[in-house]
Amino acid sequence: MKGYYLYPNVLGDRVLFTSDDDIYEVSLSGGEAIRLTSDMGIAVKPKFSPDGKQIAFLRRQLGEEAVSEVYVMPSDGGEARRLTYFGSPFTDLVGWLGDKVIVSSDYHRPFSRWPELFEVSPTGGQPIRLPYGNATTLATDGKAVIVGRNTADLTYWKRYRGGTWGRFWIDREGNGKFQKFLDELEGNLTSPLFANGRFYFISDHEGIGNVYSVNIDGGDLRRHTDFRTFTQGTHRRTGRPSSSSPVGTSTWWEIPLRRSP
Repeated sequence: MKGYYLYPNVLGDRVLFTSDDDIYEVSLSGGEAIRLTSDMGIAVKPKFSPDGKQIAFLRRQLGEEAVSEVYVMPSDGGEARRLTYFGSPFTDLVGWLGDKVIVSSDYHRPFSRWPELFEVSPTGGQPIRLPYGNATTLATDGKAVIVGRNTADLTYWKRYRGGTWGRFWIDREGNGKFQKFLDELEGNLTSPLFANGRFYFISDHEGIGNVYSVNIDGGDLRRHTDFRTFTQGTHRRTGRPSSSSPVGTSTWWEIPLRRSP
């Protein structure tokens, strides 16, 4: 299958990705890719639920009435269910946290592009605004909570050093008291997640976006990829041992991760 592949998400030996505005699934070992969406407009950012039974994704509608909304569908195929009715072009899918879907949106805020995080049940119902203030991403190890602000994919923000670069804030004790985290890194920070007692993220503080990790105190900085020309996009969670495999003309890295969005 030839195409332009985006947003890989891995669970076990199953891989989700977006191509030509639709969502596909393919085996980790390769083979035929199965299209899961059709006539949905622009369907992007698919994410498996932790049990692999559902897929959340973002549907974008462009034009004068541009909006982005979150949907969920059975992972073995079937009708998609709309979860959000925010009516904003700045709504984004963050991921799953347990059996809930985490969404970022500027819904009911006085300023556009001032997103906050919401928890939504995959069965529907009223979204619950989470108490983290302005945030676009979220990661937790069960106790510590890290939120990201302005954490867009680095492909849109290469070597940007302005006032809205990506930053992390951490609540180490889970008591609601946050402080800046890794603020000494002079670069854009994005894609936060926890794995094996460490915190992983993507940063371009050395010029090109690569995957790094630190301990919970922010020390022992390690670099895990060695891109020298093109920026690493995003990393996704998986339950398989660390390795690397090609998906089309792109490359993604598997890291054994705990459940975080």
